[in-house]
Amino acid sequence: MTAEVVNLILVLRCVYNPQVEKNLFAVPGTLVLMTIFFTPSVYALGFGAHAEYWIPTFKGDLRVDGNGVEGTEINLNNDLGISNENFPGVEAFFGVGNHELRLMNSSVYDNKKDIHVPIPMIGLGAKIGLLANILEARAKFVGMGYSGSFFYDAMADFNVTPFPFLNIHGGYRAMSLKIDDVSDIYATMDFYGPYAGLAISF
Repeated sequence: MTAEVVNLILVLRCVYNPQVEKNLFAVPGTLVLMTIFFTPSVYALGFGAHAEYWIPTFKGDLRVDGNGVEGTEINLNNDLGISNENFPGVEAFFGVGNHELRLMNSSVYDNKKDIHVPIPMIGLGAKIGLLANILEARAKFVGMGYSGSFFYDAMADFNVTPFPFLNIHGGYRAMSLKIDDVSDIYATMDFYGPYAGLAISF
């Protein structure tokens, strides 16, 4: 008798057990069990949540020219009073096989103007196992550049998995933006500092 047949018998016994018939969760529970037992690994389901907290130091400069006249360079920290701000973030994810959907919510500065522009970026990532499947080191870099302007986001951390469903990590992240004569705007903005995160997945 194969393992699949044994699993099917166990599922059917749960469904037709008289003590379970009145349970409203019997049918959904059966579907979940059958999905776990019989879905091929290529279509394996996964879901979870991830929370992260970044504590960066911020520094930046801004200059806006107009009508051929060079503007005054402004220190965003001292002149505009923009101080360091922590960045908490939470995301939920759901995956089927090699496909994954993530829903993210992050908090940044309260007083801001959002500019949404699709920008193609190139990224590299690497991880090294240090202790079986429990401890590993990871690094990631994404960035783009064009005509003197650039943006990059780099991070490195240690990743601990004490249990298969629990992941704890912490490391250092640096993000930098340089704008060189884009609509007469010149700016540099740097964020850098430690971060920590926790993820639970099934």
